[in-house]
Amino acid sequence: MVGALIALVGGLIGATIGSVTNYLIAWQKQKNDTKAEERKNQIEIKRAARLIQMELLAGFSALNAAIKMRAWVLTEISTCDWKKYSHVLAPIMPDKDWLDLCVAEMSLDYVESARVKAVKATLPTYELPESFVAVLNKDAERINRGLEVLKPWHLDQSLATKNPRLS
Repeated sequence: MVGALIALVGGLIGATIGSVTNYLIAWQKQKNDTKAEERKNQIEIKRAARLIQMELLAGFSALNAAIKMRAWVLTEISTCDWKKYSHVLAPIMPDKDWLDLCVAEMSLDYVESARVKAVKATLPTYELPESFVAVLNKDAERINRGLEVLKPWHLDQSLATKNPRLS
């Protein structure tokens, strides 16, 4: 009888140790998976911010060149990265910053549309009327504001400091 009791206690202890070990292994795996997923999200956010930033910078440079020369440049202004990656930034950016970024991209799209129409209509001269230069200056300000709100999202600092949902 004592032998059976010792075997029973030994079996219970063994089963308990096995269950606790399995629980701790599963807990550690879940913790590691969560960290990996957070890091993946941070990388995707940084990628989106950097690609959209480069798109805005290219458009801003082309727009500034056009304003300075008082003529359209032939450089195409793209919003492909915005269309591809804006959904990554939309849920995490503060509302005001998101709105500023949307306005910047809409300005970029407007400038490209105006550039294409003007280039098609006025070949071989691409001169800009002074009244339109004033409009383009406002677009340049909007694009610059979009660049400003993107700055914190593409730097190498931890993104969790800017967005508590990522911490």
